Amino acid sequence: MNKVAQTLRELRVERHMTQREFASLLGVSEKTISNYEIAKRSPGIEFLIRVSKTFNVTLDYLTRGIK
Repeated sequence: MNKVAQTLRELRVERHMTQREFASLLGVSEKTISNYEIAKRSPGIEFLIRVSKTFNVTLDYLTRGIK
């Protein structure tokens, strides 16, 4: 699992949300969240900005550990 995938999953789990709830809040499909969390796909910057604003976290937090 890559760092962004891990961070997205941690963010969701810490807030006691299902993938469906997380996806609905962010305007994407549950499958999209699943693909991001297992690192099958990488989220784009627009999605990361939406996550950042929705959950009041920084982009640095979401992309921590990326070189």
